[in-house]
Amino acid sequence: MNFINFQIVNFFVSVKKFSFLFIFSFGIFLFYPAVVQAAYDLEVTGISVSPAKPPLNILTTITVTVKNTDVEPLTDLTGIDSYNINFQNFELSSVTLPTITAAKPVAYNATFKYIIKGIFDEIGTSRLTFQVNSDQALTERTYTNNNKSVSVEVVPAHDLLVSSIKSSMTGLSEGQETTITVKVQNNGYLDLINNFGIRSYTYEFQDFVEKSKTIPNISISAPLLKKAYAEYIFVGYFTGEGEKVLKFTADQEDQLDEFDEANNKKEAIISVGSEDDIDLAVTSISLSKDLNKLIVDDDITITVLVKNTGGISLLDAKGLLERDYGYATGGDLLYSFPGIEITEIIHGTYPDTDNPLNPNETISYKFLGTIKDAGIHELSFRADIHGDLTETNEENNSINKTITVYKSLEDMYDFDISDVKCSTISSSSLQIIWSTNKESDGYIMYKEKGYSEYDRFLLSIYLTKWPAADDTMNHVVTLKRLKPQTEYLYEIKAKNQTIEKTSAVFQCFTPPSDKISLMGDVSSKIDQENKKITIDWSTDILSSGYVYYKKKGDAKYLSIGKDALAASHSVTIEKLAAGIYEFYAYSKSSPGTVFKSDTGTFTVLGGDEEGGSQTGISNTTQTQTETQNQNKESISASVQIKNQNMYQNLRGKIILKVESKGEAYYVNPASETMYYLGRPQDAFAVMRQQGVGISSVNLDKIKIGIASLSGVDADGDGLSDIFEDAIGTDKNKKDTDSDGFGDKQEVEDGYNPLGAGKINTDINFASTHKGKIFLQVEGKGEAWYVNPRDGKRYFLGRPADAFAVMRNLGLGISNSNFDSL
Repeated sequence: MNFINFQIVNFFVSVKKFSFLFIFSFGIFLFYPAVVQAAYDLEVTGISVSPAKPPLNILTTITVTVKNTDVEPLTDLTGIDSYNINFQNFELSSVTLPTITAAKPVAYNATFKYIIKGIFDEIGTSRLTFQVNSDQALTERTYTNNNKSVSVEVVPAHDLLVSSIKSSMTGLSEGQETTITVKVQNNGYLDLINNFGIRSYTYEFQDFVEKSKTIPNISISAPLLKKAYAEYIFVGYFTGEGEKVLKFTADQEDQLDEFDEANNKKEAIISVGSEDDIDLAVTSISLSKDLNKLIVDDDITITVLVKNTGGISLLDAKGLLERDYGYATGGDLLYSFPGIEITEIIHGTYPDTDNPLNPNETISYKFLGTIKDAGIHELSFRADIHGDLTETNEENNSINKTITVYKSLEDMYDFDISDVKCSTISSSSLQIIWSTNKESDGYIMYKEKGYSEYDRFLLSIYLTKWPAADDTMNHVVTLKRLKPQTEYLYEIKAKNQTIEKTSAVFQCFTPPSDKISLMGDVSSKIDQENKKITIDWSTDILSSGYVYYKKKGDAKYLSIGKDALAASHSVTIEKLAAGIYEFYAYSKSSPGTVFKSDTGTFTVLGGDEEGGSQTGISNTTQTQTETQNQNKESISASVQIKNQNMYQNLRGKIILKVESKGEAYYVNPASETMYYLGRPQDAFAVMRQQGVGISSVNLDKIKIGIASLSGVDADGDGLSDIFEDAIGTDKNKKDTDSDGFGDKQEVEDGYNPLGAGKINTDINFASTHKGKIFLQVEGKGEAWYVNPRDGKRYFLGRPADAFAVMRNLGLGISNSNFDSL
């Protein structure tokens, strides 16, 4: 008898809430169904607190997140309504359970939340522990992930934040009254009902002379609400120019228990400038309608903007006042709007102490009216016509704008065709360009000579429409597939809105081939003074233009030029070293044909040598620039000033002719004469000749300014030896009075480099003598220039010093204004 071996195989297959046990024994299957409860799994994944650092005794929200990590969805609150909360130092207010039903199940890997609210009653670290399914009403695969703990830091509920320190003016001058406002925010979670932390403050405003202050007073009847601000108001002025550091600390004595003590302090920097840094600029005239579409009887608004371009705030309406309107003077303004009838003027708020016109701010003037006359009109506006303000730049007080007014729409759309030109691209293509004085559409009608009609020719070349240009004022059209060596006739059709124009008939020729020919000669003009040369040539076909050049003896040519196709070429080579150069001109056309000139030469001179090479190729013409002495204008040593208004604005100043070669003149504040300063030696001589004597006592009343000092500096402190001799410091010692501050630093900051404290300067005395040149009669005759712009004196020790002062402190002037002097 054969025995059959057997084995028992246990299979557990989880299908919903059933398991099946299969047993194979002696070839017989036994099937036993068994009911087994499913294994769920809940995982507490997070505990978050809002605010993250909960304040003491303030309602706090804690959110607990639980994840369903089993494939079975959760369809009720079994095990979820069984939880354990263990929050240290926490007084529970409410718990909101998640909503879970068969209609709103929690799927696999989805989460649900508990919302727990309450307050913490103790400052410090609190441990938060949460357990879900605490009574294990829900059978889970594991219970180890049902718990989670986190720690939070409970902080005080109060906080004061010093948010800003600001001046009522962004442009301050020395001695100008201003208001410093310090804003302190209640950044905590509770309203403040007393002065704890508010009246405990300190402040340090550098060089600020306080005249009055207003400190907030907090009470039950006048609480400081959450996120509201308390303001500390300080009224006074600053002494001395430069950057001033302002410091403020709230709750200096720690009267208030706060969650952030670091934000109780703030520091700000305010710049204090010169009282003379005043300037108005008329920056724009704009119209309410398109400048290209102005028609008679249109209503119009003209807006003029005047900007404070100086360094200090303006506290009154000097130079800005408008009293009446029309085409005449209105207060401080002069304006002319010909062809426009003005019916109303609206101006911006005039500056005052409560509403200053700060640097870079503008005031607007709006002129409302109706256009009455057609034609070209020049609109003009000028501020401060009486010179009430002593400005650093008088030339920017006025502005002009030209407008064109049309009689009708037809007149406005009318236009002209001009500057028609035909250029050769190749033997089979031409370029036609033309201009219109207004934007317009345009196209070219063309035909081979011999055709009677344009349209017949259009059909013969298998085109359906004429080549057109874009809607612009400068038009370009290329004619293609033309016959070589043929005459063509063409005319231009253009349209702007309802107006159509046709040009005259023009003729143009295609060449017999694409060969480039030189038109005229290759010419060159060398500028020995500036070490550059310009080479010009023209070709009969549009082509690129390059010059290849090298120093004689060099192996490789350098190149410079443009790829843009043109008929006339001009190439400039700059920054050339002295030597003899070889060069040739090179052009390449669109079809690829090339022109290359013969090789020519030119010479760049070195040193002070005059003259130059006149050698070159046969078709090259060279011209030599005139020498510097031949070009130099004749300049008078002194000029009598006749324009009294300009003299009053420029007296004592150094002016530079910025539109010429920067020629400098010193305008004597007493003699109505200006003196040419020329070279450093000339400037030094003129400044000393125009100087007047002054005692050391009076000289010390004027603050020292430092420009570029030249000469030996034995101790390396940035002050030249002759400068230190003039002010009495030790030229062999960086810190003469050994107080820990260098001589230069003390001079720049207005402190005494020879002893303690500040130098006693007199602003009024300095203001009286602005623009003068003083000579130290009790010393060695050292010269000083009192700059009208900042009231400081600048040393004129050596010619280089005088020249540096001239260049650094000079005021630019246009040629037209200079000529009007």
